[in-house]
Amino acid sequence: MRKTNYLSQENSPMPMSSDPYATCYTLIQRARDLDDEEAWNTLWTHYQNFIMSIARRMGVREYDLDDVQSVTMVTLMKSIQNFDPEKGKFRHWFSRIITVSALRHFRSLKRHEKISDKVQQYHTYIDSYSAPEVEQQIQGEWNRYLTELALERVKELHRGHAYEVLRMDLAGASVEEIHHALQIEVNTVYTLRKRIKRTLKRELSHLETELEL
Repeated sequence: MRKTNYLSQENSPMPMSSDPYATCYTLIQRARDLDDEEAWNTLWTHYQNFIMSIARRMGVREYDLDDVQSVTMVTLMKSIQNFDPEKGKFRHWFSRIITVSALRHFRSLKRHEKISDKVQQYHTYIDSYSAPEVEQQIQGEWNRYLTELALERVKELHRGHAYEVLRMDLAGASVEEIHHALQIEVNTVYTLRKRIKRTLKRELSHLETELEL
């Protein structure tokens, strides 16, 4: 098997591609061919931050994230043939792979490191959740992940006051608070908020089309 170079894409930005392979199950079908480097690099680009989000939620330390990412992608390569789209979305199936990879990481810590309070805390954290609760956490993390990506896109499209209005609005600031903080007219706040929320909704919709596999 030729080694793919997905790890070299670690810091690649999320592309705004019109490539149909990036927006449908054809990408997964292509990834079943382990020599299709383009498909695997696209999967890596799309999901690397999601892997980190789930791993962080489970308590993986920052300096161990790269290891968990690598184990996750290797496990995905070994398991991709087992994915059945009729049984659910790719992200739900993939989330279980991320979870298993993180648990393997914790077990490795338990075997190879002196048992510390921190390692024990990891295991207590994992053991405290039932399967439905884990799924709920994953869904919440996915929603946060998409929102963060959408906000990055909005930030590129709307600079200055418009993005600041959105940022403050999402933080719970009132129109009056935004008006005073940014020194812009109240009517302008309403106009900018409406316009940029429309952009955010559009970008979320685009991301769902690209990534809801």
